[in-house]
Amino acid sequence: MQHPSSTVTWDQSADLLPRSMFLEPLEPIHGRRIQRDRSSVSGRTPPATHGFLRSAAGTITTFDVPGAPTTQPQAINTSGQIAGLYTDSSGVLHGFIRTGNTYTKFNFPAGSVYGSAHLNDSGQVAGYYADVNVNSKGYLRDTNGTFTTLSLSGQVSVGDINQGGSIVGVFGGKYHGRKDGYMRRPHGTSVTLEFPGANTIDSSTKALDINQTGVIMGNYQLTTLSNGDTIWHGFVVTGVH
Repeated sequence: MQHPSSTVTWDQSADLLPRSMFLEPLEPIHGRRIQRDRSSVSGRTPPATHGFLRSAAGTITTFDVPGAPTTQPQAINTSGQIAGLYTDSSGVLHGFIRTGNTYTKFNFPAGSVYGSAHLNDSGQVAGYYADVNVNSKGYLRDTNGTFTTLSLSGQVSVGDINQGGSIVGVFGGKYHGRKDGYMRRPHGTSVTLEFPGANTIDSSTKALDINQTGVIMGNYQLTTLSNGDTIWHGFVVTGVH
């Protein structure tokens, strides 16, 4: 893992609420509706979730991954491809890409029960998968179907992937311990993102998003052994290569 060069510029904003990148179970970001079946003996069964697409004209089209009791879209690109998660009839978590009415499915490592999916215009999907104890790893699903687990230490989550294939996210402690941001380059090497001063125990730098030109935004929290800063602050960082 490399650190960025001295050309990196941090632009600090203030008092932004954190966007959690860990402990995110299979919950919707957008694009799903819930249907509850109350015909069971107990009076309630787990909700079925379905995807929907709203066109620019306002038309809403619902959809489901064929045979899946839950369909949870999480990202859409400019060509209309949709990426997300679904569970099969056995409750196993999978990922999908919807192109028109065609579904391409992909698998996570055994034992994965939580996950996420971000999508760029090339059709690459990046996100995280985690087991029942929320031990999380980042992944990249390339356009040729190759599934790669990101080689970062500790708990790993993904904030976004841009059109060039650069991935940003967080790695480090699970509940406690320092968390740093990262940017994974398209060829596979990574650079650590650590806001100046956020190098003490329980401090955090979270890289949440990256645009087409490589500008990264996120939030950070400074914590020391004797005095914890509970306020989250925003940042924009440029010049990371």
